[in-house]
Amino acid sequence: MPAVVPYYMVRPLIQLGATGSEVELQCYANNVETTPDQDENTAKTFCGVYKSYGPVTWTIVITVLQSFGADGLWTQVQPMMNTIQPFVITPAEGTVSVDNPVMSGTAMVKAFPFLSGAVGEVSEFDIELAVQGDPTFGIVAPVVAAAEAAETGEPVVVPEPAPAT
Repeated sequence: MPAVVPYYMVRPLIQLGATGSEVELQCYANNVETTPDQDENTAKTFCGVYKSYGPVTWTIVITVLQSFGADGLWTQVQPMMNTIQPFVITPAEGTVSVDNPVMSGTAMVKAFPFLSGAVGEVSEFDIELAVQGDPTFGIVAPVVAAAEAAETGEPVVVPEPAPAT
């Protein structure tokens, strides 16, 4: 088995908002976390204990540094509070590929602070996104399938493999 190279986050692509007017958050951000959550149900019977899980819900938390002005974070993202917006996240800027998969979908933008920080410190806080429904995960198909797709002009995106059961 080949050696596995761990992923080191350097400059992920984080976009929020409709295409053409999206806000690129990576230069405001210093941390991003995508978290799945599932309710756990346990049923006990005379024959054993059975566990099941509810549907997956996703939350995205982006830790950002506040800025103001025409191109500032507040000016661009504050109007999105309490609205559902499209989002795109890839581990790195550049082409989506097997080494750079994409997570996309729509999310409700939770209200966030105007300022948060002490004297002499940068104003840092979290922007929380409640993903609506299931996000889409994708990668560009392997080179052979991509070459075939190029002939038809259709992009090939395959879903991320399901976890083994």
